[in-house]
Amino acid sequence: MSFGDVVLKNWPVSVGDRAGLGVLGLEAISRMGPLLLSYDGVHLLSEIQSTALACQRDIDVSSGLTGLPARLRFPVIIDGTAQFAVLDTGQTAALAKVDGTDAEMTNTTTMSVQRAGGLSIEETVGQRSVSLIAGPVHTTMVMTIYKDYKSDYSYALGADFLKYADIFLDFSSRKACILPKNTKLVQ
Repeated sequence: MSFGDVVLKNWPVSVGDRAGLGVLGLEAISRMGPLLLSYDGVHLLSEIQSTALACQRDIDVSSGLTGLPARLRFPVIIDGTAQFAVLDTGQTAALAKVDGTDAEMTNTTTMSVQRAGGLSIEETVGQRSVSLIAGPVHTTMVMTIYKDYKSDYSYALGADFLKYADIFLDFSSRKACILPKNTKLVQ
């Protein structure tokens, strides 16, 4: 598997013929050097480009006791309360709460949700308008709420969050930042 100049050999992959989203895990991304995630794709950065970005935030990776893979997380403020949200681009919603309660499931809708192996299922989810501050993003958006979803985290920034911001990752320098949308890169 190759991405630009990065080649991963003997890398385990999971392929499903029903997958609607392509997912590249943190283990692979951590070996790619500095990169910028945007809604348009993954941009591999040169050393000059990565040092020109104003990112001084240390990477925050969490893993739970359940054996689930490590997750990259960012500090966010949701409705005035400080939280952490993991980056999960396999999740479609810009912002999701995965441990919703019965009380939060008042405004529900049914949507198609992709699960592991490309399986897509219809699931009832809650929706609530929230205020979100995440790096330079200060906005009101609809948060998707999942009830009884077992996970090691409460909030996730999904693929649609990249419509609001870009994300810089560099595991070699141990830095990760949420940056303004359409971040300009030096040439």
